[in-house]
Amino acid sequence: METLFKALGHKQTWLNVLYLLMAFPLGTFYFVLLVTALSVGLSTVIIWIGIPILFLTYLAVRGLV
Repeated sequence: METLFKALGHKQTWLNVLYLLMAFPLGTFYFVLLVTALSVGLSTVIIWIGIPILFLTYLAVRGLV
């Protein structure tokens, strides 16, 4: 039990907690961005507007990864 409370004083513990709290909202944002951009791009590829949208989606995915 003593080691549990000792861990609360370490900086790395709080950095790990911050990472876990930020991972879910960022992951959700990335997923929504990717699904929305891909669906709009694929839907409008018939009228040639979708090709630049898909290209920008590709660049955004490469930048996020």
